[in-house]
Amino acid sequence: MGHPDVRAVIARREDLPAERGVLIVSTVTHRQKSMFFFLLQTEDGDVFKVTLDHENNKIWESCSLSVSSNWG
Repeated sequence: MGHPDVRAVIARREDLPAERGVLIVSTVTHRQKSMFFFLLQTEDGDVFKVTLDHENNKIWESCSLSVSSNWG
């Protein structure tokens, strides 16, 4: 769409082999008038909240991931 990709590293469990990737199996977008965020779920059940810094329909190259620990 004429803009550069924005990428972020997704956290992984310590006990997973390094060669195994993280597969996102479900996503949802929460929107309100002045903000939005995404929830991502991995095949292991881990949930991440992703927010993007933006202004006037322009996304900055920063991205934050918050982890919801649902395992021990």
